[in-house]
Amino acid sequence: MGNGLFISIEGGEGVGKTTLINALKSLAERDDREILFTREPGGTPRAEELRNILLNTTASEDAMSVATEALVINAARSDHVDNFIRPALMRGALVVCDRYADSTRAYQGGKLDDVLLESVIRLATGGLEPDMTILLDGDPAVLVSRRMTRGDVTDRFEQRDIEFHNGVREAFLKTQERFPERIHIVDATRTQEDVLAAVLSLMKDRLGFTFSETSS
Repeated sequence: MGNGLFISIEGGEGVGKTTLINALKSLAERDDREILFTREPGGTPRAEELRNILLNTTASEDAMSVATEALVINAARSDHVDNFIRPALMRGALVVCDRYADSTRAYQGGKLDDVLLESVIRLATGGLEPDMTILLDGDPAVLVSRRMTRGDVTDRFEQRDIEFHNGVREAFLKTQERFPERIHIVDATRTQEDVLAAVLSLMKDRLGFTFSETSS
């Protein structure tokens, strides 16, 4: 896909994805290469509209089935891949995405037929997988509590019980076992500085990429 690089950042609620991505953005601001940050669901105007439908459904409204969730997410993903990610990679950009298909495998996988779900993912992505995935991992009880303490609980996925979050973590770890060459686990309970250092090391060792100010 051109000369670009595609990195996804994955993990359950409260793992520190936003903190990590903000730190990477700070490094990217001082780099003269094209480095783009995006998210899923979202990343394009149409996909952002679908994100709002998915995340802002309240308990008083008709419940969205797991199948509907998967279809809405992958409809957004298809637009995102076609109109943002692929063009950027063809230009040679580094694309860092907050969540991608592994989140669908973790949140909707196990509740739907795996073969059908993978078919929908392939349809949405056209087979495009990240060059590297960072999986931020930690005990959900600790991480969800940390997120609630910060007042960050905002959508219906984050408000589910601890059993749900434990299941998501287990699904992420099983996905890592399926794709060990692509998905790399980083301990989310470490300090922000340690997490960033681990990710920068993986980017250098696995992809040969260093930010300008860290390349010396």
